[in-house]
Amino acid sequence: MFKELFPEIPLLPKHHHLIHYPRVIRLLGPLTQYSCMRFEGKHKPLKRFARNANNFIRIDRTVAKMHQVAQSQDFLIQQNVEQRGVTIHNQAVVPVTVLANAEDICALLGCPIDSDIIVVNIVDANGYKFKRSTGVLTCWNEEYPEFGEIQDIVIVNSTIKFIVKPWKTLHFDRHYHSYAVTKTPDAAIIVKSTEDIGDHRPVHAVESFDMNDSNLYVPVRFQLS
Repeated sequence: MFKELFPEIPLLPKHHHLIHYPRVIRLLGPLTQYSCMRFEGKHKPLKRFARNANNFIRIDRTVAKMHQVAQSQDFLIQQNVEQRGVTIHNQAVVPVTVLANAEDICALLGCPIDSDIIVVNIVDANGYKFKRSTGVLTCWNEEYPEFGEIQDIVIVNSTIKFIVKPWKTLHFDRHYHSYAVTKTPDAAIIVKSTEDIGDHRPVHAVESFDMNDSNLYVPVRFQLS
């Protein structure tokens, strides 16, 4: 089909690889778990180091040393996660009663049910965006980490609070390199600040390709324990 549409363009190995993607995804899980994008991104600076060195005796050692020096410089000049600011987007004052689970929210925050509260649409914290429906790592228990979904973001006493609906962690799936979770509608909401969440990065829950699997899967860069 490709040759019929673009007869002047020669086929490349990557075109053949595309026909294997569906089978590979079924065997190994989401492509994000074995993406080489970040490793490919390292080619450019390493090639630049080699050109600048202009020394091809033990070029591997030279490039490795220059990379270590450059990496150390980056660590020195970059801000730590704790030093990054928090930016708020689109805030509004609304009655507490317009929020879902208003009575539970008032009990957790210690505010009257007839009071007003500041609701925020988006928060930039620690270099990441948080908004409604964003997944977060709430804490660790003795067996598995616990996750949840942000229901609302509010400001109380100049402090940002995430109103979180917890998910139930079922197990760690080695095939997907992900934690299997399920939403529990009857779970009690919890309140977390930007400093209280278990990881400064949001998490993403994805559905399985198996139509008979109703669980969600939270892929992680590493196994949390």
